[in-house]
Amino acid sequence: MKVSPIGQKWMMLLGAAVIAMLFYWAGGEEKPAVTIQVTLGKPSSAELAQVKAMDEKRDAYKKLEVKVRLDHVKKAVDRKIHIPELTLLLNEGDRIRVMSGRAFEQNNIGTESFAISEKSVVFDATDWEEEAIRRKLQASYVTVSWTGRDGAARSDRFSIGNLLTVKREE
Repeated sequence: MKVSPIGQKWMMLLGAAVIAMLFYWAGGEEKPAVTIQVTLGKPSSAELAQVKAMDEKRDAYKKLEVKVRLDHVKKAVDRKIHIPELTLLLNEGDRIRVMSGRAFEQNNIGTESFAISEKSVVFDATDWEEEAIRRKLQASYVTVSWTGRDGAARSDRFSIGNLLTVKREE
């Protein structure tokens, strides 16, 4: 049996449509791309003014920022980014080190293919060297999790201390 050229084109289009549908329904979802920045640096002049830092102590203040971005997750039916409470990680018993903090989150499931979560704190780092701060954050984790259309839940976690980079003054 011979198939006409028009019939061949229709068969090819039908085959391509079936393959596309299989990818769509059978887990053709990409694994999300996770970008995490953990930085330790000097607070801005405005941030120091906000915490009313005394001039003689300004150099003792540090700013810790944790920024997480999850991309390629538009098809997820659920997605979460968890950054631990930085204040709890840095304050010590009866000594309050954290002077201010802020947080931001954007996670519009179903309408955007990304999610963002950010936290930062300005704290008194008197008597703490960079390595002591890194060790203090070593056992604290950023966790990202998502559930695909297939119902399978997935997650990854990342050590804040391992990801910490120090911004040097210029």
